[in-house]
Parts: sequence; structure tokens; C-alpha cells
Amino acid sequence: MDLKQGITIVKNAILTSPSCISSFFNKKLLGFVSEKGYVFYEGLNEDTPIILIHGRNGNVVDFEPLIGNLSNHGWLQPIYGITMGDNALMSVKAEAEIVNSIINGIGCTQCDIIGHSKGGIVAHYLDVMIEKKYKIRKIISAVSPHLGSPLANIVGGQVADDLGTNGSMVEILKPYHTKENYYYVGNVMDHIVSDKSAIPEDVPKERFLRVNSYLGHALLPSIELADKISEWLL
Repeated sequence: MDLKQGITIVKNAILTSPSCISSFFNKKLLGFVSEKGYVFYEGLNEDTPIILIHGRNGNVVDFEPLIGNLSNHGWLQPIYGITMGDNALMSVKAEAEIVNSIINGIGCTQCDIIGHSKGGIVAHYLDVMIEKKYKIRKIISAVSPHLGSPLANIVGGQVADDLGTNGSMVEILKPYHTKENYYYVGNVMDHIVSDKSAIPEDVPKERFLRVNSYLGHALLPSIELADKISEWLL
């Protein structure tokens, strides 16, 4: 079953199993595709869905607290949370191609993307390096290693090649860091991705949020973050 067929089936089949994610919303959870999947929430603004991309070794459920906080802001857009499965050793390019296939299957003309950690790098790569049939309106990257991560150097292999301090993504994406549709979140207390790596130099102050949170790299539950994202996505 291809992605578009899978999405069509899921959109027309309301799941009966309860979801801790949908409980945050006064909306219906319409479906979940597990392979390279997504979670779909019913929204009013079908033309501009929000795409959630999790980090390395992450999962779409990492966004649950953020979704809960955002729901207090009168969220109107449908949300697709893409689940990569075992993406620990997957390249940024490969992930971006998967995301592109899923968004093509959704059939929207434009979308917004929220990426956590590696997910923010995937979003930027998708935006500038992959041919698309749709427009990416805004990208918000939360604690993403735009200038690389020393931890990635230690992990080695594909992770270091992509996300290390001398990784390929640093060089490929650096010229685009100040694009006007890019927004950044960094945490001074993040010991995995420093706030200086998460927020590149020369980004205008109205397009970044620097926090000092004990949540560290797991910043997504932050109410402050939800407030700022809601403001940016207006």
C-alpha cells in the first residue's frame, strides 16, 4: 500500500482505540499510519496543516505536552505527526525524502513544520534541497543542532557526518539560516545541543526564543514555547 492510499484510508476511518494525544484536544483523532506514519487531527484550516518531525530516537508522542499547551490557543490547523520509527542511523536526506512523500500524499498546497532536534535539520533540508509540490510557509526548529553537536561527533558514523560540528548539514544549510520563514528555539541548559548551535548568529531577535529551562533537550512541554510558537504561526 503506497502512502497516498494509506492516508486516504486512514482519513476515512475513525479509530476506536483511545489516544492520550487526542485527549488534549477537543478534536477527533482520525488516524495513524505506523510504517512511516503520522497522526491526523481534525482541524478547520485544511489548506495549511502543521507537520511535526521528531528528533533522533524520538517519537511523535514527544509532542504530546506541546500539543496540549497549544490547544489552549485555539488551534485551527490539522496536525500530522510523522513517526520515523528507528531513525537513529538514518541520514537527514533520507528522512527529508520520507517527509516529502508523506506531505505529497496529504495533498496540501502549503504547510508549517515544527521540528524537534534532528527534526529541525530535516525540515530545513526539505525546504532548500528537495523539490516539492507544495510550499513550506514557516519552520520552527526547537533545540536543533544547526551548528552541529559535539555529542554527534562522539556517536560517529552517519550521525557525525550529518550533525557533528563539522557535519555536512552545517555546511549545506548555513547559507539559509536567516531565511525569513525560519524560527528558532534554544535552551541555555541544554547539554546535548547548545543554545548557540540551536540559534545561529544573525537571526533577528523576533524570530528566536532563548530559554533557561531545567527541561534541557526535552523542551517540548514548555508553556513558554507553546506561547511563542502560537505567536509565530499566526
